[in-house]
Amino acid sequence: MLTKEQAAEMKEKLEAIELPSGLDLLLAHRISARLRKAGIYFQLFRRYKTNDSILHKLDEEIKEGPDKGKQKYNDGHLIQDKIGLKYVFYFVDDLEIAKEIVEKEYQLIEWANTKDTPDVFAATKINGVFRIPEEALSPDVRKQMRACYIDDTFEIQLKTMLFQSWHETDHDLRYKNEDLWTQFPEMNRKLNRVLATLELCDSSVNSVFEKLTYRSYKWVKEKYSDQPYSPALLERIAQTHFRIQMKSSFAPERDQASSMPKAGNPENAADITENNIIYDADYGCGIMRDHFRDEFKFLRLSDPAEKADAVTAVFSSTPFLKTVIKYSRSRLIRGFLEHKNDVPITIFNICAMIYTRPSSGEPEDRELADILKRYLRKQHHKRPKDQKYFSRQYQEYATYQCFSDVYPTDESVSIHDTFIKTLSHAASWLCIRFACNEESSDSLKKLKELSDDLKTPGYTLPPELLISESEDHELRLLYLEKEKACAIRIIEPDNKYENSFREDEKSLFMENRTFITDVGIRDAGDHVELTVRCSCKEPKNNIIVAAAYRPAFLTRILMDTENLYVTEHGVPKRFRWDCLTKSVFEISRSEEDLASLLSSSERQLPLAILPQRAADDLDFYPPGLARSLAGYGHLVLDSTDQGSDVRLYWPGNQADPTIIHPDQIDDKDTYVYMWQEVHDRVVKYPVKRKMDFGKVKFYRELKNVYYQSGDETSVVTLKNRIENLERELKELREKTSEQ
Repeated sequence: MLTKEQAAEMKEKLEAIELPSGLDLLLAHRISARLRKAGIYFQLFRRYKTNDSILHKLDEEIKEGPDKGKQKYNDGHLIQDKIGLKYVFYFVDDLEIAKEIVEKEYQLIEWANTKDTPDVFAATKINGVFRIPEEALSPDVRKQMRACYIDDTFEIQLKTMLFQSWHETDHDLRYKNEDLWTQFPEMNRKLNRVLATLELCDSSVNSVFEKLTYRSYKWVKEKYSDQPYSPALLERIAQTHFRIQMKSSFAPERDQASSMPKAGNPENAADITENNIIYDADYGCGIMRDHFRDEFKFLRLSDPAEKADAVTAVFSSTPFLKTVIKYSRSRLIRGFLEHKNDVPITIFNICAMIYTRPSSGEPEDRELADILKRYLRKQHHKRPKDQKYFSRQYQEYATYQCFSDVYPTDESVSIHDTFIKTLSHAASWLCIRFACNEESSDSLKKLKELSDDLKTPGYTLPPELLISESEDHELRLLYLEKEKACAIRIIEPDNKYENSFREDEKSLFMENRTFITDVGIRDAGDHVELTVRCSCKEPKNNIIVAAAYRPAFLTRILMDTENLYVTEHGVPKRFRWDCLTKSVFEISRSEEDLASLLSSSERQLPLAILPQRAADDLDFYPPGLARSLAGYGHLVLDSTDQGSDVRLYWPGNQADPTIIHPDQIDDKDTYVYMWQEVHDRVVKYPVKRKMDFGKVKFYRELKNVYYQSGDETSVVTLKNRIENLERELKELREKTSEQ
């Protein structure tokens, strides 16, 4: 046993350990958030091992350990469960999924599992020891813990609800009174029979739900035959089958659990058509948006009733219900876990997940895809009374826009050299984009030579330079010395999605789509102005929206912090985008600086202001967010802001910001910030607005200057070029006719 002096000294050391406030909550939050994302039913219990309990354990190890009288913890052993988390699940098949989640979130030390044997029943035990993340504990605290024989680890226990009651009873009433129970072995046996019954109950619960699902499907098939039924009924069956927490997608006043929809009743079958019953979240951040809209674009239906009819027709079909109930529960849960967003678990997102993650080798998957495509295509291409079946009207919309100022990092470097450096990044990107090599066309070879020349110190551009390529795509690069400007234009077909569809479907989804990338670079005297505008031109009846993207060459320029400073046009140079260093984009600001950025009339991109709490959130990582938002918007960490909300300011509106509230844990002063939500809000700032590009000229404007200047010499040069081209064409025709 510990002596009185040893116990007092150890107690003093234990009381000196100051663990971060809410450490157990933070450790649990990462796991709980993943479980909630998957819709798994669970309860959480957490505890800190008290100092008295630790002293008792140290004392017991000396007295009862394998080497009595020898302190086990002096031999390299440490107490590993200072912090304990216990997750209790409603269903036994959630235990393995929970193990996978925990192992992905934290560094595993070891698992202690109960091994099943055919002739012995034992309480299911899944206990794991995990390392506390390095950033959660300071080196001093870790040193204090090890001085008290406490490891920088924590324990996680996973149990089912039925076994939880058994464990509590067994631990408190049998384990702590072991001497009494050993006197009556027949009582031990009787209590163990209860344990065997509980294991049978766990498996029986799952079996009951599976049978109910199968009977529900047979009932729907017999009662409704080929008639549509309410999607609310599909929602109930899906929740029974998958046994997950779902958010109802139907208006409460119309979704009466006591009234089953009747076959052929239009009121029940059309529940989905009124009052925007489909949750906005399904479209705003769910799988419906990421997959159905991108592949079918049925959301472009202007009439809400048509939109609802399209979804109802798909989700109210018996073949679809058959596919749903044959889909694996574990596969669905893992699909939600692996999705990039925390999406609401609704019947619509479940159906989208089933379509985008089909079970391999099942013929119903092909059937499901055909059902979706047939109904969505049919609804979208309903022939209007006053128009032909296919409209050939075109639309053009922006997918990315940015107007930036570029400065040299070294003030001794001239602005012209900065112009050359910026153009060099763009030319190198073009060479990679179009695979310029010795076998390329003459124009692409010329582009490769230009790219190499621009990297040569002291290189001087010619007064005029035009590179034109029109084989598989259109590429134009025009430089005019007198304008101190260069323009690049790329027009190319969209081949990315076409490979995903059969030949007979292509015209329905992305017919005649082209991407247009315009880049303008201008020497403005004291800085270089860089503009980028990416847009998509396609027929109005196309049903896939082009995704937004930031061109790779712009990322290269942003990352070239050794040579270039880049910020949005009109925004002071000190608010530059920093894409390499680990510091947040200008961490703190005086009130004057922040006010000037907010009130800037030239700022055209959104501004996100983080409070100090966001920097203290271990999982949020503002530096990574700052780098990912460069070119899309600005990120400022206001160290004077002691509040908890993230504020988003849109251009021209500094009085009414959009507020993003963080998650608050257990109503305490502990907040968890969602990186993805801030990122998506800024990146998805509407780009269809008309952006002001100042004096920068894109290719069309610069081409007009090139060909239509009033300079007589230019006109003569142009005429000579035309005559030479006509002569070459005539010679080519004569040579061809002779052959």
